[in-house]
Amino acid sequence: MHPDLHFEQYDPPHLTEKALLAERERRRARRQAALLAAAGLLAQLGLILWGALLLRMGMAASAMACLGCAALSAAGCGLLVAVLGRKTEVFS
Repeated sequence: MHPDLHFEQYDPPHLTEKALLAERERRRARRQAALLAAAGLLAQLGLILWGALLLRMGMAASAMACLGCAALSAAGCGLLVAVLGRKTEVFS
């Protein structure tokens, strides 16, 4: 055995079922938050691409409505992340 590895000197951290379940729930919440963020990003990207397509087709009013909706959605998502990130430990 390597002389630096003295396992008898240190006690491992005590793991309880409650702590492990809490960690599993925290990881599940982080995974759900990541999936939700990815879905929101894809929806906003779809709105932006739809607006660009409408703009090329000559429907400027509809294109501006799509791009404006995407901008408002992005601002709302940013605000939601800021508020929820402060209240919960999902993002930490």
